[in-house]
Amino acid sequence: MRATILQHIIDSGVVAVIRMRDAQKLLRVVEAIREGGITAVEVTMTTPNALAAIEAVARHLGDEVQLGVGSVLSAE
Repeated sequence: MRATILQHIIDSGVVAVIRMRDAQKLLRVVEAIREGGITAVEVTMTTPNALAAIEAVARHLGDEVQLGVGSVLSAE
């Protein structure tokens, strides 16, 4: 699985890194990025309520984008 994800990122050639002030808009932003042809996305944990927003994106777009998390400072 790890190799598949890495290959997807390599093939896409770009990873969109998203840092938001309003996590409620995250799904719409990722949808727009995907519509623009980018399918590898990283959401930073500096986004307020990031985990809930990331889970919502994964539920709606999980098969369409490779979703990652950045700025992780602890296992919590």
